[in-house]
Amino acid sequence: MKQIEKAAEKYALECQKEEGYPSPMYDSCDAKDMRECAFKSGAEWQAKQSPWISIKDGLPEVNTIVLTKGAYGYLICFLSTLGEWETGANVNEGRLAITHWMPIPKFNE
Repeated sequence: MKQIEKAAEKYALECQKEEGYPSPMYDSCDAKDMRECAFKSGAEWQAKQSPWISIKDGLPEVNTIVLTKGAYGYLICFLSTLGEWETGANVNEGRLAITHWMPIPKFNE
């Protein structure tokens, strides 16, 4: 979330410059706050648009079957109790190079 907040502040300051305000003190705090709020809302909305979760942002619960993206393309895997990706095939975890995962969609929703 810190990344969104930093990007929101940067975006608000860029808007101030584009609107002709040379520094933040010439713009009202309300306008800057509104820009930051709008940016955060947009970023949160966008985050909901992609079901893919970076492994840097979190991992699935242990033994939960998920869809993954990595060096071998898309695979169905689960995270073992040892914290290793399991595919059911004899593939070295390092070679999988999994970068993202997502819950398997339920098609009855």
